[in-house]
Amino acid sequence: MSESGVTQSAAMSSASPTRRNLVKGAAWAVPVLAVAVATPMAVASPKCLSASDVSIVYSNQPVTTPAATVTDAAAQNPGYFVHRFTPGTPYTVRGTATFTFNGSSPTLTSGLRVRVGATSSVVWLAAGTPTATSSAGNVIVSAVSAPSTSPTAERTLTLASTAGPTGLVNPGDTITVIWEVTSNVPGANWNGTSTGFAFPYIGLTDCGGTVVPISPQAAIIPRPFDVYQYHI
Repeated sequence: MSESGVTQSAAMSSASPTRRNLVKGAAWAVPVLAVAVATPMAVASPKCLSASDVSIVYSNQPVTTPAATVTDAAAQNPGYFVHRFTPGTPYTVRGTATFTFNGSSPTLTSGLRVRVGATSSVVWLAAGTPTATSSAGNVIVSAVSAPSTSPTAERTLTLASTAGPTGLVNPGDTITVIWEVTSNVPGANWNGTSTGFAFPYIGLTDCGGTVVPISPQAAIIPRPFDVYQYHI
């Protein structure tokens, strides 16, 4: 082979891509992909409730058929009902309350207690077992206290979350509580001229403090509501 042929062959060899050069070039040719890592959204820390964080819809109904029901003419309850019962005959009343949590932060379910009972114009006995349900389906009653004697028939419901001690009640959730009380005849025989009346009541506490006062008469549970008299 001539010298010019060797030189031409060497030049072609040096100009031709080698396997190493191909691999090296390919590596630099791979496009760089930017991987976006999602950052978790900030979650509000649980806090103790205040009255402004909770609204309530309260109602009560007679379980026992009244001997008479009249429209309440009193200025404080116009248009609502007075349910009257025969002296010496016990009767049962049911209370229902739905709490709506309106705050901007969740609260720990494990800190919530609900106190239910009835006003002391009648001596009451606790009837049945109070229940609590939530719109999220994650709230249970973990304990119900024995009825107190003063105020009569008051019981405390300890709420819990199905998620355990760290379970939350979130803004927008509702909790509905239903409870019943029965008049205790020996202590509730009013005479025919009595104007006393009674009704169920409820209260909500959180972090050891009262959030919703223990009475439908409080401003947070505004009148009117049905009342119950023990005479006809």
